[in-house]
Amino acid sequence: MLRKLCKEARDSGISLVLEPLNRYSTPYCATASDALLLARHVDNLGILLDTFHMNIEEDSFEEAIFASRDFLVHTHFADNNRKMPGFAHINFKTIVTSLQKISYDGYVSFEPNIADRNYEYVTKKGLEFIREIEAFGRVAAA
Repeated sequence: MLRKLCKEARDSGISLVLEPLNRYSTPYCATASDALLLARHVDNLGILLDTFHMNIEEDSFEEAIFASRDFLVHTHFADNNRKMPGFAHINFKTIVTSLQKISYDGYVSFEPNIADRNYEYVTKKGLEFIREIEAFGRVAAA
């Protein structure tokens, strides 16, 4: 079924992306390894890694990113409490540095739960946090 969907998508100029979700969300594809197993055997299937789910399932952000490098096309950033990056405990410097090491040029988007509905403030703070990390990564790589 997945092969058929990916083929039909490719024939229509669309790429399909698989996002591993943590074990509390699904019993099927919970880790980067699970997604890789499928992506390696199904044409036109990319991988989306989500830091919230990775925090629950992966032993190492770096290892999951490195292993997924050939299929990674999108990344969701959310902290371990599902808030914007920098509002809890995930080490986003490690994640950004790992993405830079694999020369990642895919998409990065925020996928937080903004409970207080102060979207503008929270988005601004999240962007500032990631920009600081990007600057750190450029300096560390030099």
